Amino acid sequence: MILVFTMKQPITGLCSKPARRLSQIPLSRPISKDIDRTLIRENLRLTVEQRFENLERLQKFAEELRRAGREQEIKNLNTAIFREGG
Repeated sequence: MILVFTMKQPITGLCSKPARRLSQIPLSRPISKDIDRTLIRENLRLTVEQRFENLERLQKFAEELRRAGREQEIKNLNTAIFREGG
């Protein structure tokens, strides 16, 4: 299931100025030397659904890495116990 939230007006919070929409932030200005703006542009070209699909794939990949890490820990523990003769 994919949930999509839309806003009719910019978000306002505790600050005195309303939040700027992402489309209002110029990508030509330097954000930071460590941020790859080409990745930002590529993601902004995707639809919301495509971004959610990418997020879902990333979450599945992260879970697979966690599972593989847990399995490796168990193998390491079993090997250590076997070597100790226990």
